[in-house]
Amino acid sequence: WDFLKEFVNLQKTVKAREEVKMGKDKKEESKEKIKPDFTYISDLVAGRPVLGHPLANGAFRLRYGRSRTSGYSAQSIHPATMRVLDDFIAIATQLKVERPGKATAFTSCDSIDGPIVKLKDGSLVYFETEKQARQFRNQIEEIVYLGDVLVNYGDFFDRAHPLVPAGYVPEEWILELEQVCVDLFGTFDLDKISELVDINKEKLNLLFEKPLRTKISFNAAHQLSRLLNLPLHPQHIFYWNSITPPQLLSMIAWLAEKAEIITEGNDTKITILKGEEKRYLEIIGLPHSFINNEYVVIDKEVAKAFLGNLGVREKKDFKEIHSSLKDKIRNRKEKNLSSLELINLFSNVVIKDKQGTFIGSRMGRPEKAKMRKLTGSPHVLFPVGKEGGKFRAFQAALEKGVITSSFAPYYCKRCQRETPFGVCEICDKPTERMRYCQECGLVKDCPHEPSPYKPMVFKISESFPLLLKKIRTNIFPDLIKGVRGTSNKEHISEHLIKGILRAKNKLCVNKDGTIRYDCSEIPLTHFKPKEAGVKVEKLRELGYSHDIHGAELESDEQILELKPQDILLPCSPVSPEEPANEILFRTACFIDELLEKMYDLKPYYKLKTKEDLVGHLVIGLAPHTSAGILCRIIGFSKTQGFVAHPYVHAAMRRDCDGDEGCLLLLLDALINFSK
Repeated sequence: WDFLKEFVNLQKTVKAREEVKMGKDKKEESKEKIKPDFTYISDLVAGRPVLGHPLANGAFRLRYGRSRTSGYSAQSIHPATMRVLDDFIAIATQLKVERPGKATAFTSCDSIDGPIVKLKDGSLVYFETEKQARQFRNQIEEIVYLGDVLVNYGDFFDRAHPLVPAGYVPEEWILELEQVCVDLFGTFDLDKISELVDINKEKLNLLFEKPLRTKISFNAAHQLSRLLNLPLHPQHIFYWNSITPPQLLSMIAWLAEKAEIITEGNDTKITILKGEEKRYLEIIGLPHSFINNEYVVIDKEVAKAFLGNLGVREKKDFKEIHSSLKDKIRNRKEKNLSSLELINLFSNVVIKDKQGTFIGSRMGRPEKAKMRKLTGSPHVLFPVGKEGGKFRAFQAALEKGVITSSFAPYYCKRCQRETPFGVCEICDKPTERMRYCQECGLVKDCPHEPSPYKPMVFKISESFPLLLKKIRTNIFPDLIKGVRGTSNKEHISEHLIKGILRAKNKLCVNKDGTIRYDCSEIPLTHFKPKEAGVKVEKLRELGYSHDIHGAELESDEQILELKPQDILLPCSPVSPEEPANEILFRTACFIDELLEKMYDLKPYYKLKTKEDLVGHLVIGLAPHTSAGILCRIIGFSKTQGFVAHPYVHAAMRRDCDGDEGCLLLLLDALINFSK
């Protein structure tokens, strides 16, 4: 709350200073400053949908704030919006956006406004939940408003983008209510507010505790606004500036002629005979039903809010408003007023602008989570030469008996033979690294600047059975794939045993000899044990003893603050690729087998299930850096994103704008890069 207060006051101060300095009102200032930016749409890729044109009405409505899954260049939209977009946009999908930056990764947040859609029967519906969107998704004819996009203030600051006007929202309204009470009573006192406006104290308390989740009736909101000189709650206002004053005049004329107001007890209903002006109701985002393709029906709270916005009590009021509105539009002094400003002339409470700024966007890169593979999906960085055939397979080379390629030469003094391995496959003793000179032959050093590698004919048919004996088996995978030739400058190859064991565990090698898992980066600051798919007891072992309210961790529904080094593995149940826990589980099995059979050491991981990965260490690495960041697996997410604390992404020299990072088990890297 302190941050929100400071932020709202900062906005007001900045606006006031600029108005004094520029000598212009807010409307003129915004017209001068906010211009459509076509950059994101100018390099459109075929097949990537455009969700909104620059500043276009109905695109994503800007809302300042941050959820636990957004910030640091990631933005949030309502899950119902994802559904109505036919699931084109999922968690971690990259979008190219109009502002404040070039791109973002999308996540979900259900405490912001969802989409407003027109159904095939002509009704206009506001989706508050994902369940509603799933229920009606096959009946949607048009998306009138996409809903909110939650953008962190820091993203504007980081890109040196000036703050643009945002629509009126409940978090701003509740702060204004609090300020009005302090100004009126000298202190914030719910009892005094309750007495003044005749609203139950418990309801008011709930409104302050959960302003984004708590609904307020129109009568209560109107009473608060009228008695405390407070703007009407944004739940009960509409997108008035989406229509022009002439369109507003036309709509009022239609209502004056065709509308009937029916009041039964505490319920209000408006029925209107069909007309072209129905479109204006859709554009201002006013939910309604369309009965028998003939009557528009507005009922319950929406009807009360609509009449309250217009200052209408009876049908005859529509005619009076129409006559007055007609005069004002013709009047020279008032003809430049916006539709919202005209509405405020008739309403007996202040109606704020719900519209704010719309942000254009298009789909960029789809979300991604899969094992990183080189061309040909090799299991080992060991050359198979031309003998490997089109599949670069060792089985093909075994049939020919030899592999002709460039190798870094080693020499076994005991067996008096050349080999490409650092440990002799015959006597199992360390070999000596040699160089090759065209004049001197195989030497350790000579004055002729010998080469670190040489063309060699490796007799794989003789060595392969010895390698199988080393790992204590006669059975090997049906397909073991290598590379055509090594690409490092000294042509040092991996040990072939690694390839046999990787192929056994269905793992592919990266160009540095590790097994990597690529995934889109998204932030997370808080989580529930239930969401991470991990038991409460295990989290207690890992240091999560209390929730965000200081209560001891006992339930899987409690919200915990994510420790900066902890991450969730991407384990989407609907992804066509294998999830990260499956790949890392098999990698751990491969490493244990490698330690035991190749290095004669004890296995380290000893995993029995994929859940046993929790608590183990991994390295997070961005493609453009060579410094890995140490992370700890804390659970599993049902997304295709590298879910981590913003500090982890920052340490990797990334932000969450749709780029990707990779994960690899710590021991995999240590074995590969240590002596």
